[in-house]
Amino acid sequence: LLAAQEQIWKNTVERKIYVTGGFGHNLYNEGFAPDHYLPNDGAYNETCAACAMAFWTLRLANLKGDGRYTDVLERVLYNGFLSGRSLDGRRLYYNNFMSRRSPKARFGIACCASNIVRTIPSVPGYFYAARATDSLWVHLYAAGEANISWGGGTLRVVQQTEYPWNGAVRLTITPPGAGEWTLNLRVPEWAAGATASVN
Repeated sequence: LLAAQEQIWKNTVERKIYVTGGFGHNLYNEGFAPDHYLPNDGAYNETCAACAMAFWTLRLANLKGDGRYTDVLERVLYNGFLSGRSLDGRRLYYNNFMSRRSPKARFGIACCASNIVRTIPSVPGYFYAARATDSLWVHLYAAGEANISWGGGTLRVVQQTEYPWNGAVRLTITPPGAGEWTLNLRVPEWAAGATASVN
């Protein structure tokens, strides 16, 4: 099943996804069109599809520890998902067209509203993944603090950044005790030449 999931995900990301991370190619067709068919004016790009892509991609990222998954997760969250609601939270966009001629939002469709409500509180769990007490993955970058179960204790992570407006990220990590372990930092695909230093 994993091999099939990876093949379907790869096909979706390489041939059926918009630059925003949205997908669903024809209005009122909750499915895929032929490869590379990505019309701007009729793009479905349903908000629920963005939620589903985030859930699916996060699971693959946690399973495989591969930054290509979290590159897509970041694109979907910050573009395809966030475009599904207005900044004041009072309007919902069921379809997230690539070009829009009308400011109207679509209410009356329960799935997107409930998916938005369940996705937003889950986002803090997308930032890090840990395996026992030997590896920590930083999937996403945003200012904040996290306390992660680490063996019998807690590993504390404080992240300071203005990302994505400023690419500098400072991580302060306090493990519960001494020991060797691996810190895996995602270098976003667009951040060629990124560097890291200790202390």
